[in-house]
Amino acid sequence: QELPDANVGKVIPTPYQIKTGKGKFEWNASTTVFYDDAFEKEATYLIDRIKSSFNLTLKKQTGKPLNGNSISLRANDVKVN
Repeated sequence: QELPDANVGKVIPTPYQIKTGKGKFEWNASTTVFYDDAFEKEATYLIDRIKSSFNLTLKKQTGKPLNGNSISLRANDVKVN
């Protein structure tokens, strides 16, 4: 199920870079949201929004993804020129 553009909120903070590729990602009951400790609230918020929009509960776990069926919330050092 696709969300209408009007229902898609802005990502804050705005990502410095987004790379899109071929293919697609479909979340399901096996999808896990992996996150750095600093992003626990954002992970919970994302899971809650998916639950309320699609009636689907994702799992969450700290650390790096273990498989391809995952969403990763991480921060990297930013270099400003």
